[in-house]
Amino acid sequence: MKEDQIEESDVSEGLDGLLPMRSEVEPTTNQTLIIESDEQEKIKVLSSESTREVLESIQKAPKTPAEVRDELGNSLQNAHYHVGKLEGAGLIEAAGTAYSENGVEMDIYRAKADCIQVKVGPGCDID
Repeated sequence: MKEDQIEESDVSEGLDGLLPMRSEVEPTTNQTLIIESDEQEKIKVLSSESTREVLESIQKAPKTPAEVRDELGNSLQNAHYHVGKLEGAGLIEAAGTAYSENGVEMDIYRAKADCIQVKVGPGCDID
């Protein structure tokens, strides 16, 4: 074999470790989100137990919808649905990218706050 020739095994060994690939995304810590009583979309989103479970999963550690599915035992479609609701309400954000073993690009979602409080009533003083 000539020096400039590359064997097929060298190529496959060189690709090991490339996929799956994931950007480093730190979880949100020490951030409290206060939801006012007039923020009806956020309150409505949080009224769903399934959506709250997805949020709590993402609050523990940033995840792709596939990782949410694996942790909670939901379908991928269900995980995407709840992630979409949370992102639309501004409770989570896409903060990085991961690639599956097949090279499919996926967003990694992070919670915007690790604590959420709902403020209802004129006598509430939450700071």
